[in-house]
Amino acid sequence: MEAAPTTGVELRRTAERLPDATAFHFQGRDWSYREWEAGSRRFAAALLARGLRKGDRLGLLLPTCPEYMIAYLGAARIGMVTSGISPRYRRHEIRHILASSTPRAVIITGARGEVDFTALVEECRDAAPELEHVVRFDGEGPGTFAGWMQSGEGDAAVERAEADVRPEDPLAIVYTSGTTGPPKGAVYDSAAMIALTRLFRTRLAADPMPGTPTFWPGVSLSHVGAMARVHLQIWSAGTMVLHDHFDAAWMIRQIERLRPAALGGFPPVLMMMVRSPELAGRDFSFLRTVTFGGAPLAAHLADEVQAKLGAEVLTGYSCTESLIISATAAADPAGKRRSTVGRPTAGVELRIVDEARSPLEVGCTGRIAVRSPANMRGYWRNPEATARALDSGGWLYTEDVGFLDSDGFLHLVGREKETYFRGAFNVFPGEVEEVLQSHPKVS
Repeated sequence: MEAAPTTGVELRRTAERLPDATAFHFQGRDWSYREWEAGSRRFAAALLARGLRKGDRLGLLLPTCPEYMIAYLGAARIGMVTSGISPRYRRHEIRHILASSTPRAVIITGARGEVDFTALVEECRDAAPELEHVVRFDGEGPGTFAGWMQSGEGDAAVERAEADVRPEDPLAIVYTSGTTGPPKGAVYDSAAMIALTRLFRTRLAADPMPGTPTFWPGVSLSHVGAMARVHLQIWSAGTMVLHDHFDAAWMIRQIERLRPAALGGFPPVLMMMVRSPELAGRDFSFLRTVTFGGAPLAAHLADEVQAKLGAEVLTGYSCTESLIISATAAADPAGKRRSTVGRPTAGVELRIVDEARSPLEVGCTGRIAVRSPANMRGYWRNPEATARALDSGGWLYTEDVGFLDSDGFLHLVGREKETYFRGAFNVFPGEVEEVLQSHPKVS
């Protein structure tokens, strides 16, 4: 009987169909789907050999690298739940995530800059009483990632464990930024990832060709946007260009070499690229669209990106708790592309609600609510926060504020908890930022 369509099964199917297709490009080397699948299988066997099982948590305190992908899919194959921990996080954030996710194992990068992550995790052990295995990413030997990859229980054990994994089992915990309080862990399962793929395809005129390069410069793999891209990549057999440190000049050269039709990024990263001297004289006529997300981009800056890259600038909107919400399209009127975050993606329901969660009329500003099969399933071990965010009807109440216009386009105003009051008026930081960005002396 064919296994259920879990994340691990999806990777195996792609590797069987296109084993030699390039999954990652990293530091001058191409990794094939065959290598990704085989590596994830070996790592899953190593997890099982050490008594780790379905439902246990695995922390990934790693830089952006192929090994992160191998560990993520290896854990997924046997039903373990991963929590990504960016090396950019501060000590108290790492401690909080370890205390919240209570992992049984953590893979940690070595010293980076002035931070010794081995010592840092040891200092936090009291916050994670279930932590048994601290695996060093660097070096050789039994306690390292390389050592784990050389030992395991074999394919039969992995197949038995994988057969017990269901699409509705927790897959990953993605932590919020914590800008409005302690980070909360949004829980996703394979079913949400499969739904993401189905919804994303409605935005496309045709499925992308296998091997299509995907770029999202400067995004950590612990970020929800990067995690979503991983699953879209498995479905399309695309090639993800991985880089640990963002360098605008290097990224421009990679884009010119690999010639993608689409590019994504956060506004500050895109601006560093289009203002880099490395861009001068390069032909980017192959680039069709540039989609930004994660933060607003002032209209004049979007015009600058379009003028210098020669591609249509689009906006994507999602959040940590919902993988795909809305986006602008090339066919939308220019004014809508510049001033809105588009219409809801087909299959996603969206409405604006008041404090009592009652729907508001067109043009009224309120909290954005989303109902989608690609929403999170709840916050990890936080029923109170889950009850505040999700209702029994499947609606997710975001912390974002906006309004819908008469054409169905969503206008994003700001974040509810970041609002401040000035002279009895509500002020959103985004409004102030837009004014600052328009000043010629503000970069």
